[in-house]
Amino acid sequence: MHQNQKVYQESVSKLKYIMHKNSGAKTAVFLIHGYGASMYDLFDLHHVLKTDKKMDWYFPHGPIDLAMSFGMLAAAWFPIDMKELERCMSLGIHRRFDELYPREFEESLEKCKVFIENLAKDYDNVIIGGFSQG
Repeated sequence: MHQNQKVYQESVSKLKYIMHKNSGAKTAVFLIHGYGASMYDLFDLHHVLKTDKKMDWYFPHGPIDLAMSFGMLAAAWFPIDMKELERCMSLGIHRRFDELYPREFEESLEKCKVFIENLAKDYDNVIIGGFSQG
């Protein structure tokens, strides 16, 4: 983890995030973590994904704290019924979970939209990516 990274908070969405800035960047990259991960999980991708363009990288943190053990930082963008998922997996039952649409999904979608709109104002290009819930 890169817990030495300064943590910021976007003023309207209130989402916490870390970032990697490059002087003169005209492209912003927003990478959104998956369920049970954190803003730190995708951070190293800014080292790996090389390009000639200067880019600023933003890594927001999901608003739902999952309070994982061992002091690990874990969050989600919307809840998952883990007990039902585990029950179906243990019984070999196929169930469509994409039909579930928790209110937190819509709330997180709006927060991400505001987060990106507010931070992307000074860029010519915006790239959005993610993993799992992201």
